[in-house]
Formats: sequence, structure tokens, C-alpha cells
Amino acid sequence: MESRIDPLWATFRRQPTSLSVLGFFQGKDEQGKEDPTDEVVADTLSGVSKVMDSMQRFKTSQRVSDRTNTVIQELASVTVEGSSADGKVKVTYNGQQRPIGVQIDESYFQSLGRKSGARELSVALTEAMKQAHEKSAGKMEDKLKGLYSDLGFPAT
Repeated sequence: MESRIDPLWATFRRQPTSLSVLGFFQGKDEQGKEDPTDEVVADTLSGVSKVMDSMQRFKTSQRVSDRTNTVIQELASVTVEGSSADGKVKVTYNGQQRPIGVQIDESYFQSLGRKSGARELSVALTEAMKQAHEKSAGKMEDKLKGLYSDLGFPAT
């Protein structure tokens, strides 16, 4: 009983009466006819190549994932601060662009007028938040550029 491998095996066990180097590389048998087993070999090699490419992409994906997790953890421990009202209002963000604290100097509250106090505080807080957010985004961008560079991707 013949199996599907037999045509491929027949290529290797066949003993030609004469060896034509040109015919061998062109996929011809000893009579100069096209050898159908060459297609099987080519398909097999193509399949192996696809598997190797997939394995390489998987390894690259794993490396990207590991490095990304490291960068995210590093960014969580980075803190940046934005301030306004001559440093009396401060907002702290982490490197992941999350607000983690607000500090308002007691003397700032005392300097605010009763009617415009809430509005001034709102403006000061917003300004400090924007500043902290920009700094945090800059830190994140720097870390990601480093990650992309380490992985061999073009930095844009």
C-alpha cells in the first residue's frame, strides 16, 4: 500500500543511469521530463518557511510584550508635577498620565476673595493639571521612543 510520502521518497531512492547537473537543478528526471515530486518538495519547503516566519513573529511579539510591560511598570513609578498660582497650587501625575495628588497652599485660600475664589481656584487647578499632564505625556513618549528604538522600529 502506497502512502502520500512515497512520491517524495521515490525521488531520493531513485538511481539515475546518468546524472545531468543541469537537469538536476532544473527539476528534470533522467529522461529530461519534469519531475512531479519537485512540486511536493517545493510545497514542503514553502510550508517550513512559513512556519519559521510565524515562529519568528511570535518571538518578536513576546519580546515586544515583555518590554512594553516593563515600560508600563516604570511609568507607574514616575511622578511629575504641574503648578500654578506661583507654586501654591500643585497637581501630581504619574508617568501613565493619571492624576495622583493635588496640593493647595493654605495661604492661597486666604488670598482668594469670597466671590471670585471658586473661579480662581478652578482656573489654577486646571492650569496645574494641564502642565502635569503635558509633562507626564512627555515622559511616556520618551519611554516609548526608547522601547521602539530597542526593538529596532523607526522612531517617528
